[in-house]
Amino acid sequence: MFSTKAALQILPFAAAILCAAVCTCLLALSDRRQRLRQRIAVIMRVHGAADPMLQANGLSWYLRLGAALSNSPLVGRTEYEKITAALAQAGFRSEQAGLTFVTVKFGSFAAAVLAGLVAGLMLGWVRDLSLLETSLLLAAGLLGWRLPDLLLSRMTLRRRRRIEAGLSDAVDLLVICAEAGLSLEMGLARVRHDLKEAHPALSDELQITLAEMRMIADRRVALDNLAARTGLNAVRSIVTTLSQTLRYGTPLAASLRTIASELRQARMLRIEERVGRLPVLLTLPMIIFILPCLFMVIAGPAAFDLIDAINAG
Repeated sequence: MFSTKAALQILPFAAAILCAAVCTCLLALSDRRQRLRQRIAVIMRVHGAADPMLQANGLSWYLRLGAALSNSPLVGRTEYEKITAALAQAGFRSEQAGLTFVTVKFGSFAAAVLAGLVAGLMLGWVRDLSLLETSLLLAAGLLGWRLPDLLLSRMTLRRRRRIEAGLSDAVDLLVICAEAGLSLEMGLARVRHDLKEAHPALSDELQITLAEMRMIADRRVALDNLAARTGLNAVRSIVTTLSQTLRYGTPLAASLRTIASELRQARMLRIEERVGRLPVLLTLPMIIFILPCLFMVIAGPAAFDLIDAINAG
């Protein structure tokens, strides 16, 4: 058990972490008026060319906390840019997403340290905050700090799979649009509209690409941005082919038909790969759940007969 003096030394530290965790849990309690004020503040900053990390006036408390953490050595400008890029690949493109995510990371860190501290006090592991105990608490905090990154990676991977699932349909539709005489922009707009319900993630990416193609003089830059946002090799190959088509003037329909054929072949290869992995994946469940039942059914009566013969003898 820990002494009273040690408990009094730990109490301010635990109270500070508890306050930080409680404040972070209040992120979901913002009302509609507050959210409208945030959107107005973002629009004003965009028109005024202000940096959301340097001017956080008028924002919510958790956005100001995220801005303070982003400007501190704990995160830094470079790491914040990586966070915003990762959030964009996961589908979160608002200017407030990065600041909110930094605050969530801090709240996860505080909650992990607090959980480790409470568990240590209840089990008697934490007594006087020695070097080993402090190191364990910091390790728990680092685990909590990295947990939102792991969740974000899973969300990014899931979104990439959704985008990849709709690529073949998008290219087939784009081939039809090109053969009908539509330009690349008009074809992308038509494909985006048709895939809005079936593949919303791909439709959103195409919408951003169309907006950039209308604003940027070189359309190849908008296509390169599409490949960078998605991070998929299939999209990069499509973008490379379209860029060569725009640069050298090759027929768009023929290039798209080649891309569609390659995508279908790649999709069939992925399906065959998954089918080939099934026997390996089913081996362990079969050994654990099926073979014991078979042994009981086949060898059970013989075992009972043997036991009866031994007892009779």
